[in-house]
Amino acid sequence: NQTICLVKSFGGVGKTTLCRQLAYDLYNEDDFPNVIWLDASQGLNSKLVNILSAHFRIEDIEDPVTAFIGAVSQVTNKGVLIIDNLLEDDGEWSIASQLQSIKFPCIINSRYQNTNFNEVMELDFLSEQDCLSLYCYYS
Repeated sequence: NQTICLVKSFGGVGKTTLCRQLAYDLYNEDDFPNVIWLDASQGLNSKLVNILSAHFRIEDIEDPVTAFIGAVSQVTNKGVLIIDNLLEDDGEWSIASQLQSIKFPCIINSRYQNTNFNEVMELDFLSEQDCLSLYCYYS
């Protein structure tokens, strides 16, 4: 079963820093050799196309989400997907929601409260002190 953790708080309190530290720690543990970082502020579809092209050598992509899910399903090692800066745009949330079907755990960072994910572990609106405490815990 896939785990989704949604970190929500106001801009500038340290959500991205926290997620970066988690990514770094997971990658260095050798348990998660595949850390996929998507900066949603630049559009998830374009980020997926870039990853598919650069890392999976897939070109002429009609449906980036389906192609990405298919490519990741072929990866035999463990991994984690981190979606940073998920915006309020419904299209971006829809894409992120479709990515629930990949086999990797997913950490999503957003400053918006609305979610439409199934079985999400939410760290509901965090204060700057909460983010700092989590950062110190994970670093």
